[in-house]
Amino acid sequence: MSRSEITVVPFSFDRRSVLKFITFPWEIYKNDPHWVPPLIYDQQKFLNPQKNPFFKHSEVQLLGAFENGTLVGRMCVGINQDSNRFRHEDVAFFGFFESFNRPEIANALFDHALQWSKNKGMKILRGPFNLTFHDDCGLLVQGFDQDPYILMSYNPSYYDALIQGAGLHTVMDAYAFHGTVESVVTKKLLEISDQVEQKLKPVIRPVHLKKDFLKDLSIALDMINDSLEGHWATYPLDKNEVEYKANDLKKIVIPELCFFVEVQGKPVGFSLSIPNFNEAIKKANGRLLPFGLFKILYHARKIKSLMSFQLGMVREFQDSGLGAFCYAEIWKRAKKLGYQDGEGGRVFANNPRMLKAAELLGLKRHKTYRWYEKQTA
Repeated sequence: MSRSEITVVPFSFDRRSVLKFITFPWEIYKNDPHWVPPLIYDQQKFLNPQKNPFFKHSEVQLLGAFENGTLVGRMCVGINQDSNRFRHEDVAFFGFFESFNRPEIANALFDHALQWSKNKGMKILRGPFNLTFHDDCGLLVQGFDQDPYILMSYNPSYYDALIQGAGLHTVMDAYAFHGTVESVVTKKLLEISDQVEQKLKPVIRPVHLKKDFLKDLSIALDMINDSLEGHWATYPLDKNEVEYKANDLKKIVIPELCFFVEVQGKPVGFSLSIPNFNEAIKKANGRLLPFGLFKILYHARKIKSLMSFQLGMVREFQDSGLGAFCYAEIWKRAKKLGYQDGEGGRVFANNPRMLKAAELLGLKRHKTYRWYEKQTA
């Protein structure tokens, strides 16, 4: 096929167009052994303005880059109004970026996204966010030799060069850390945990999955928002988005690994670790039917790794040692349940307290994620 000019075309949100947008990555990753294909059904629901409450307060435009009528790249560009109001910014975001290793494709997509953002009155284009900080976000720039954990990004190594070649610059890095049950549950960690237990008398309470789940989740999010206040790119979710995400989260939560820490009857900390379902999802190749669901259910029983996704602590107790107590509880419980290792992330490069905590736990930094931005004018 002879090369010609790259044309960027907006996608509508009809079922056929969204399916074309969603399934394009199969062309990019068909020879990549580490890619975990997303479930097409979940992606369709996520990018459905009638089902995802994100679209009620914000806007998204899907873009496709075409050459001679063939799709060769994709991206979304949008405005997260809730984030902009909370952070007092005029920022457009990009996400779902996929492209063959050709600068002219990426340049065409980003030129279009920047112009779209400028026309909307936005001063900066930033990303990747798919669609928000609370979803899959960040570009993998180090750690391509292993499968991604659930809810974490994966992409070809050449994307960093494509994005920077389109004129965007690095604005933030974050790290994921890996550890095994044996390496993390150290004598030092257990000693600190025991001291905290004797001093503060913390009580572990599992999240209610059948009763008051939404109430518990709201309490947990308040804690997480409190602990992350002022951190880069964070903002609180609204009630509808919390409920939307709760419906999916409820299906994969293990009560022993999703709990509150209470001191004198008051919840002051929250911990969430989930099985790394990517081990099972990978077997389905994106499709639940006709046999994908059975493959996921079968392989889910064999999962041996965890994703430690959130650890929220109200600011009053952030320097109390309760974090160490929570980590000890997570890993002791994980070992009892038969898990062998896990990943923790994302820890921003400008968060020295959490970076130091990860090192003290004996966790190894094994992946780096990056965000970029560019002024629109």
